[in-house]
Amino acid sequence: MPFKGFSDGGMHFGDDQTLGSGAQIPEGDAEKTEQRTKEMEIKANVDFWKGLGIEVNEEDVRREIEAVPEVEGFNWYLYIPKSIKPTEMIEQIRKTTPVWCTFEEALKYDGAYYDDPENDLNIDNFNSTRNSQDTEYAISARYKQYPDEDSVGEGARCADEWAQTGEDYMTMLEWFVAEMRWHQENDSHLDQRVKGSSKTITPNDLCKGEKGEPYFVPRLDFDTDKDRVYISKDQHGPNGTRDSNGIRRVITKTTEPEIIAKIKSEIGQ
Repeated sequence: MPFKGFSDGGMHFGDDQTLGSGAQIPEGDAEKTEQRTKEMEIKANVDFWKGLGIEVNEEDVRREIEAVPEVEGFNWYLYIPKSIKPTEMIEQIRKTTPVWCTFEEALKYDGAYYDDPENDLNIDNFNSTRNSQDTEYAISARYKQYPDEDSVGEGARCADEWAQTGEDYMTMLEWFVAEMRWHQENDSHLDQRVKGSSKTITPNDLCKGEKGEPYFVPRLDFDTDKDRVYISKDQHGPNGTRDSNGIRRVITKTTEPEIIAKIKSEIGQ
């Protein structure tokens, strides 16, 4: 595999550096179950985006959040404005927290221009389940620091297997938004790495990597040792990492009732 040898000594395209078998959710990662009403979340989302200097219309935020079915435990609502891009969110995160993005570094190493719209490694080009370039939307998720408990350890699957379940998972763009909100509200980070802990993968985001290579999905966590958000990759197919990765289920306005029932049973409701 190419793209080895970056000077920071971290994990790269040729250096998988997974945490091995038995990855788990760190102790103390209790889900924050305090009351979070839609009305509270509408205000929180408006304040969040305005705090970034991005004007959003409260009526749009309200419409999209109100359209998401209410599911017990899924009371963290994330509004995604139209036309916002993953690269824009990375730059927003960098205002407060360092970011290492394997895809960016690969482009530099490869001599390609990061903003080349035709480049497969430009994260704005990844195929995604939900695309904010088309329209604004909202999702709901569980308000917790680490992935769903049943998605690591014995319940782990590769990205391709998760993508085939029919469920919706937090995408890379949504994780960036969630990371910024979590950090603002808790002074810690999503997937903050401790020994043996898992990372979040986004099975519905696909990148081809190099020409002819299999598809990859983003793998996201916070590197505590280097104090930075870490964006790497995991193979999408059956050879992808399993037990050191996890997923975050989300609810959208198009989530079917049978899928909601399936999710409830999987998380023990």
